[in-house]
Amino acid sequence: MKILLLVTSLLLGLTASGRAQEPPPAGLTIEIRNLVASEGDVLIALFDSAEAYDKRTPALRSVVLPVDTEAREWRVDDLAPGEYAVAVYQDLNGNRTLDKGRLGIPKEPYGFSNGAQAAFGPPSFEKARFSYDGHSASLEIRLRQR
Repeated sequence: MKILLLVTSLLLGLTASGRAQEPPPAGLTIEIRNLVASEGDVLIALFDSAEAYDKRTPALRSVVLPVDTEAREWRVDDLAPGEYAVAVYQDLNGNRTLDKGRLGIPKEPYGFSNGAQAAFGPPSFEKARFSYDGHSASLEIRLRQR
């Protein structure tokens, strides 16, 4: 009887340890880098169309996160496969507006998916666009400082 219990215990142990680990849940992690540490909030907006992106509203999803380090992450779960673009800025003074100088150049840190840039004004949706396949993925955006 003791041998039967020992064999059963070993088999159960092998079965439990031999199981494949579950893959991480599907979702997009957006990593914001190069923040001015401990100042203001970072505002992140995820867009699913050129029209919404160009108008900056309505974002498919958005979040405001306090800044306490030089990097923050935002996890977006339950996101359908598709084409998206992200716009981000750090609101240093809390007025919920991307402050700009006289020539329209941002005075606060900002960035876009794909590291997209434009000479005058924000880059197009096409430049900032990325594909999401519905699996677990991450996207890094490094903010530009004035």
